[in-house]
Amino acid sequence: MLDGKYIFDVTKTTLPITKEVIDSCLSTSPSFGYVFTNYENLITKLNEINKAKEIQVSLNIETIFQSINDPNTNTDVLIKIEGIKTDNNQFINTIVNSENDKSWTDFTTYSNFMKDEIVDIKTKIFKKFIWNYENVKNWFMNNDIKLQMYMMNEYSEKWDMFFKDVINTTDLITFINSCSDESKNKYINCLIKNTKKLLDKYKDEVIEHLLTSDHKEDFITLKNPIISKIYIVSNLYNRCKKEWPALNVISLSQRNFNTLGYYI
Repeated sequence: MLDGKYIFDVTKTTLPITKEVIDSCLSTSPSFGYVFTNYENLITKLNEINKAKEIQVSLNIETIFQSINDPNTNTDVLIKIEGIKTDNNQFINTIVNSENDKSWTDFTTYSNFMKDEIVDIKTKIFKKFIWNYENVKNWFMNNDIKLQMYMMNEYSEKWDMFFKDVINTTDLITFINSCSDESKNKYINCLIKNTKKLLDKYKDEVIEHLLTSDHKEDFITLKNPIISKIYIVSNLYNRCKKEWPALNVISLSQRNFNTLGYYI
C-alpha cells in the first residue's frame, strides 16, 4: 500500500497513477519542434520531411540559437514540424514515483482549478471508503488512543473534528495503517479511475508540462511529421517567392530570426 503521507492526505494533490496511464494521455497528442536548414537546401529538406516517417526536431532554446547563429551551418530557414512524439519516457520517469508495485505523481505545479478539484475528489472518496466507525475503532484499539471511548463516535460522525485532529496531523499515518485493506483498496481503485478522468479533462495542462520538459532536451523525435510553418530571413524572402511562388513562407528580419529560439 502506498505511503499514506502521499495518497491518503486529502489536503495534498498526490494521486495514484501508472506510467501507462500517463503515456496513453500523451501518445495521441500532437507535439511540435523545429528543423534548421539553409536556403540552398530548403527544397531538399522539405522533400525529406514529407517522405519521412519520423524526424528529429528541437524545442531547446540553446540548440536552436546555436544552430541559427553558427556561421558554419549558415542557417537561414527554420521549419516548424508537427507530429506525434515517439517516446515520452523521460518526462514520465521524471514525474512518476514508484514504490514496490505502486506508483504515484503529484500535481503541485498545476493550476489551482485542477488542484482544487483533486482535493475535492480525494475528500469525497476518503469520506466514502475510509472515514467510518470501523476504521476509527481500529485506530483507537491498535494504537491505544488515550481518549474517552465516546470520541470514536465523535470522530466517525463529525468530519470537521476528524479533519482537524487526525487528517491535519501526523496521526493520519497511524490511522491509515489501522484501516482495513478492503477500504484502502476501494479508495485507491476509485482514485485511479478518477485520475484517468482528470487527465482527460486537464489534458492541455499535462501537454504544457510535457512541452516544458521537451524544451530541456536537445532533440525529440516526431512520427508522421507535417510541415506547419516555414520561417526565412527577410533578405531571402523575395528570392524564395520568385523561385517557389507556391511555397508559404514567413519573412523575419535577421535580428528576429536570430532570436526566434527564445520565443517558441
